This record gives sequence, structure tokens and C-alpha cells, in this order.
Amino acid sequence: MPFTQAATIEQQRDWFTQAHRALDAHHMDRYATLKKKLADYPLSPYLDIWEQRKAISGKNDAEIAATLELFPDIPESDDLRKAWVKSLAERSKWKEVANQLEHHPRLKSKLAELAIVAEWHSGNQEHAMTEFSKRWVNLDKFSGTSISMHKAWLRQGHPTSEERWSRIIKLAGKGHWRDIEALDGPMSKQQKKWLHYWRNLQKNPQSAFARWPSSLSPSSPVYTALSQAMISDGLTRLARKDPLQAYAMLQQLQTRMPFDSSDGFYDEVAKEIALRAARQHMTVAAGWLEQLPDRQKSAETRAWQARMYMLDYDWAKLLQFIEAMPTEEQQEDRWQYWRGYALQARGDNEKANAIFAAVANGRGYYSFLGAERMGLPYSFDNEQIAASPAMIRELEQRSGVIRAREWLALKSYSKADREWYAALAAANPDEWKAAAVIASAWEWPEQAIRAAYRAGAMNALEERFPLHYQKDVLLAAKETGLSPASIWGVIRQESLFNRQALSPAGARGLMQLMPKTAKMVAKKIRLHGGHEALFSPRVNIRLGSHYLADMKARFYDQLALAAAAYNAGPHRVKQWLERTPFDTGEIWVETIPFNETRHYVQQVMANATVYEWRQQQAPTRKFPVQAIVEPSQITLNSPDLL
Repeated sequence: MPFTQAATIEQQRDWFTQAHRALDAHHMDRYATLKKKLADYPLSPYLDIWEQRKAISGKNDAEIAATLELFPDIPESDDLRKAWVKSLAERSKWKEVANQLEHHPRLKSKLAELAIVAEWHSGNQEHAMTEFSKRWVNLDKFSGTSISMHKAWLRQGHPTSEERWSRIIKLAGKGHWRDIEALDGPMSKQQKKWLHYWRNLQKNPQSAFARWPSSLSPSSPVYTALSQAMISDGLTRLARKDPLQAYAMLQQLQTRMPFDSSDGFYDEVAKEIALRAARQHMTVAAGWLEQLPDRQKSAETRAWQARMYMLDYDWAKLLQFIEAMPTEEQQEDRWQYWRGYALQARGDNEKANAIFAAVANGRGYYSFLGAERMGLPYSFDNEQIAASPAMIRELEQRSGVIRAREWLALKSYSKADREWYAALAAANPDEWKAAAVIASAWEWPEQAIRAAYRAGAMNALEERFPLHYQKDVLLAAKETGLSPASIWGVIRQESLFNRQALSPAGARGLMQLMPKTAKMVAKKIRLHGGHEALFSPRVNIRLGSHYLADMKARFYDQLALAAAAYNAGPHRVKQWLERTPFDTGEIWVETIPFNETRHYVQQVMANATVYEWRQQQAPTRKFPVQAIVEPSQITLNSPDLL
């Protein structure tokens, strides 16, 4: 018997790639030949799944069911099942659809419309009709598979007047007036006038509120909902331009259009206006927030009330307010730092220093600020992950983990992610520790970071703050003058080192660049076609670093401002600086209007500090530590406002 040499893993990977291409091209003879060579290759089940997916029709239901039963733990089996259930619905096989949804409940949320129609066909018509009405009111889309149910729904007298007006209110709030005009059903002349009024309210809230229609005051729930939706919409739009006018109008409307106070409608609107005023740095918002009833107060309202006292340099009120916060909230590093700041401003250096020293024991943005105020070294407390060698071996032998590694070798990162998460879906902290070690050994930084976090290994700084793409980062730093630490800090915050990261808005790659921004930067640095290769780490890091450097040069060489501009856009940072100049960087960052941007800036600055430590470099101070000043000492022309 002739000797046959076993195929190497590299050969199998090549055959697998060729087989996939042959299947896509419908070269079935070539596909069959290659598939025979891959019987023991870890990813071979994918070929069976893809084969059935391509052949979905009324003729291969049995084969699909058999494939799904054979490979239940392959993530793409879920995709096959979902496509199959859709096909069953299109062929009106509702009994089979209901059976699949019953045995696979997660599909119900993914195929909500089909689940309702299947329930209706199964005989539970009352509940199905109720759910159908909810979807219609909530502006959910319907496909052709629900046509018969839609007709039955109409025959039963739907939409009711309440359902119809609920949908109209949602459409009007979004400004979808054409969709309202296209709605079937009667509408009185008076009702048309109300909607016309609402349309004008959206264009000019202040003028329209002065002409509130006296007819819009019946006690019917529909009309109450309509009035409240119009008031909320109008005041929200007015508050965007002028919170003071919005708040004054709110007081008038409460008298002219009283609602049941128990529903808290006006209190909720007052809260939103107050928060909008606070985000525009109008210190009058502190009083508005204070006047809110307790049920409307939250960590968010308290945070902004405290920030208003900072902007007013009212350290006595800030101190009093922080000390009145709920205990758990008050003990957060943020509020402990600002408590120390207020005490220092009041001249109580002994208490302030004790608080700063305690905060400095941690690791993070406020801890690093506390250390800077005290002239103390930063605390890092790095620890090695103590993972069991036996656990590492066991994980490495799991079929899902093996498949994840194969997908990594084939540079199919999203498929590797799915296999990894499926294999570790029920992992305990010890298993996550082992997973962190494995991912780190595989040069898979994003999963090493996530695994360390899930393991609770917060001090595993080598896994949580990897130095990947070092050659590209150092080259970009040399080109731009940025510190490598700041580049790594942005990469970690933007993508967690996922080179294939794609945001819902379309930002791409390690430094999450929008194609339009990337094109602009590529043109500036003469990197031809660079904006078309944003998933390339080298290209993305180079373009992202140049953009970050541009922001830093534009905004006074301050990393905090550059990071804010990188996240929220330079036009917003320019507006914020024009609106409110500040004496210290800490206050500027703390009062950034967008919660996301504030968190982003703080994380980038903290990340950069850790990366300086990882490179064994002397840490750069985030802000110059200076005396805390009183308002009378500040001049708008001071060069030290940042």
C-alpha cells in the first residue's frame, strides 16, 4: 500500500479557502474534490453549512435540519437557521416556523415579525393581534410575510383611534409629515389644524407657543398624549437654542395647560431643560436642578449640578453638595477628588491632601490627578495573571477555541470572535484567566483585554494594555511628533485593538477613522489611496496619528483638547472654548457637555499614562498643577485659561 503523507495545516487552510471560492462560484466538481481532502480540518463544518445556505429552497429542508443537528455549536448554524426560518415563512410553512421558534427562543427577538405571524397562524390570535398593533404603533417595518395578517388586523377594526393617534404622535415627533399624510382613515378638520399647528411649532416654537390652540384641551387620553407630545417636542427644540426661554415658557404652560401632577410630565420636561442648560454651561441650571422633585433627581442631575458650582467657582456649595450625595456615589473617585479640590480651595489643605493621597492609591484618571496634586508617584500595581496550566491546555483543546485560532490564521477576525465567544459563553473567572493568557500568546490583543476584564484581573496590565503594532506606532510618532503613549491610548479607547472595528456610523479600523476624514488626511500627507485601506493597521495608525497631531496643534498642544476634538469634532471643541473659558484643565474636562466625550478624554489620558509606564518612560502630567483660583482672579485674556 503506497505511503500517503498527511497534509500540513497550511495545505488544509489553502484547500479550505479554495473550496469556499469554488462553492461561491458554483464550481461544484472542484468544490467536491477539495472538500474530500478536508474531512479532518477543524473548519470543514462551515462548508456543509454554507452549502445548505446557498441551496435553501423547498427541496432541501431535511438536509438543512440534519446539518443544523450535526453542527449545533457552530456559530454560523444560527445564521443558517435564521435564513431557513425566513424561507419557511415565505413558503407559508407556519407550523414549522412556530416549531423552530419554540425550540430556539433567541430567534424570536431576531425575527419578531415572523414570531407574531406564526403565533397568529397557530391559533393564539388575540395576543398576536395585540403584538401586531404594538409594532404598527412603534413604526416597525413589515415584510410581505405578514400581508395576510395585516388584512385580518384591518378587518378587526384596526387601527383604533388611539392606535392611529399614537402612531401619528411618533411620526410627528420625528418630523415625518409625509407619512402622516399617507395614513388611511378619517381625520376631522380640527385634528388637521392641530397637526398643522404642531408642524409650525417645530419650525418656530416660541411663536407657536404664544398661539396654543384652545381646542386642544379635552380630557381624552389621546388628546392628553397629543398635547404632551407637542409641548415636549416644542420645548425641547426651544431649549436647544435658548434654555432660558424654554424654562420661562414651561412655567407659563404649567398654568395654561395643567395636567395631572402625579404623571410627572412637567417635572420630566423641566429636568431635560435644566440638563440642556447645564450642558451649555449656564450656571442658572444649578437652581433648576435643585428645584426638581426627588423622583426626578439622579446621578446625572447631581453630577451636572456639581459641575455648575465648579463653573461658578463656588467651592463652598460644591463641598456641601458632594457631602450630601448618596454615600455610594460620594465615594466614587470623581467626587472624592473634587471634594479634595473644594477643600483645598477653601484653605483646608490638611483634609484636602488626605483625600488626594487616598484617591492617588488607585489607578485611573482621577487617581493620577490626585497623585499629581500631591507630587506622588502614580500607582500601577501590575500583576501577572495566575492561570492554571491545566486550564490553559483544556481550553486550547476545545473545538470552538481551535476553530477560533484557525479563523485567526485565515485573517477572518469576525468569525474568530464568534467562535471564541461561543466557546467561552459559560466561562468562569478561572477560565477567563486562561483565555487571557491564550489570546495574548496568539497575538490577539482585543480578546486578551476582554478576557482579562471578564476574569476580574484588572491589574494584569500587560494583557490589558498591549504594545501591539509597535513598529507602526513608533513610525507614526516620529512623523507627527506625538508620543507613542498617546497614540496607543487612542487606539485602546477607539477600537480595543480590533483592526477590523467598524462603528454604526462607519468609522473604521484601529483609530476609528471616518472615510471622509481619512481622505482629507491622506491627501494632506500625500498617501495615495490611503483612505481606501483603513483596515490596514499601518495605514490606519498613520492617518489617525496625523489627524490627532493636527488637533493637538490646533488646540494649544493640549492632549485633552485634541482627544475631545478627535471624538466630538474640532468645531464642537471650538464652540465649547468660545462659550466658556476655564482656568484649569481639570474643570474643562469635567464640564465637557457630552458624557461620551468626557469619558473618552479621561480614558485616553489615563491610557496614555499607563502606556508611558509600559514603555518605562517618565510620565507626562495631564495638566499643570496650579493654585486653585477664585473667580475674581480670572481674566478672559489670560494665556493660562486651559
